[in-house]
Amino acid sequence: MPVVYPESVVLNCYSSMAMTLENNPTIYQVSLGFNGMATCTCQDFQNHGGECKHLRATVLHVDAHCQAGWSIPPTPLPVTEGEARILYGKVTSTQVHSTLEFESQGESLIMNVVSFVNDLLGDTAASVGIEETDSESEEEEPTGPTEDDLEDLESVATNADDSLDFVCSI
Repeated sequence: MPVVYPESVVLNCYSSMAMTLENNPTIYQVSLGFNGMATCTCQDFQNHGGECKHLRATVLHVDAHCQAGWSIPPTPLPVTEGEARILYGKVTSTQVHSTLEFESQGESLIMNVVSFVNDLLGDTAASVGIEETDSESEEEEPTGPTEDDLEDLESVATNADDSLDFVCSI
C-alpha cells in the first residue's frame, strides 16, 4: 500500500526474483516526489539512474489507486532527458542555496547550540543538586613542579651535609 507524505508517495516493491513462499524477499523502497523527483533503492537505479522497473511498477500502482478513488497528488515525472536535466538543475540549485544559507549562519548557529547545551547541562545539574561553578573566574592551579620548586630541590641536594653520602666500592 502506498504511504502518502507531504512531499512524496512511498511504496515498497518486491524484487522480481521474489517468490511468494520466500521468507526474506528483497524489498526496494520507491519514492515518487510531487516535485518530479523519484528514487529507488535498487542497484540499477543507484548505479545508473533513470527509470528502473520498480519505478515503472510503482507509477502503475499509484495510478491504479488514483483511479480507484485514492486522493494522491499527481507525481509529474520527467519524460525526456531534457526535462530530467531541468529538474536536476532546479533540485541541485535549491540544495546549493540551502547549503549556502546554512554556512552563512556559521558560528552563530554553533554558538546557539553550545549555549543550549550549556543551559541544559546547568538545568540538569541543578535538578540533581549539583552547584554550578563559574569556571571562567577560577583559575586552575598548575600541576607538577614549578621552576621555584626545582630550584629548591637543587639547593637542598647541594647544601646537605655529608652524612648521607653513599660510597660504592667495586
